[in-house]
Amino acid sequence: MLHHDAVYALAWLLGLSKHLDPEQPADDRLIELLPNLPAGETFTEWRSRSLAAPRSALDAATVLDFYYCLDWGYLEAERIGAPLPGEIDANAIGQRRWALEWAVVFRGPYHDPPAGWEEVDLST
Repeated sequence: MLHHDAVYALAWLLGLSKHLDPEQPADDRLIELLPNLPAGETFTEWRSRSLAAPRSALDAATVLDFYYCLDWGYLEAERIGAPLPGEIDANAIGQRRWALEWAVVFRGPYHDPPAGWEEVDLST
């Protein structure tokens, strides 16, 4: 299942959203940034109206690491009853991390093959 904050992180990776600020909720214009599938908008039509500029692999990996740390911190804060630092909760942080974990693929002899969407490992 794809959640709002996961879609927001994917939109950030595509360069459709300017920020992925963990203290801010997803961009209110998120739906406008995506292809209008119910209206039958084609990929070509969507590309002609979007300003997609995918993030670099380095930026994506850096933000993934940041969200990994945030996910652990938010879950720990909720566990001990500490106040959260912004408007969003641990679930939103986790959804964003889920999308980043799925999209950022590390390759090499010590890495597993890429996981499917439902197989993303969110252990901390």
